[in-house]
Amino acid sequence: MAGSEFFGADPVAATNADIFSEIGSFFPIAVNYRSGLSYSNLRLYNGTYKKTMVEQVHFTTFLTTMVNRSRIDLLFMDIENPEYHLIPMIAIDNVLSEHNIVICQINVEVSNPDVTA
Repeated sequence: MAGSEFFGADPVAATNADIFSEIGSFFPIAVNYRSGLSYSNLRLYNGTYKKTMVEQVHFTTFLTTMVNRSRIDLLFMDIENPEYHLIPMIAIDNVLSEHNIVICQINVEVSNPDVTA
């Protein structure tokens, strides 16, 4: 859509960088509830998982510093186990209003839920 912007982030950059870069900006990082390096089980293209060290950036840092936007019309999130903390952080802890961030609509896909986590 004309006038729209797209920002994508995923630590699996192999094909995602090509796909996302066609329609917007791509960041080869994990967006999470904290910043730093961490091991994460990345889902490979054949459906298996591999434990890999990834760079992760705090959700609000990603929006305010890397994307440099405080108003998001539509946020799509595909989250897995370590990213589950984002839901209560957004819905309960009120971190968005603390940073003057407004998200009008959120669509969340919860992948591979582990009820023991």
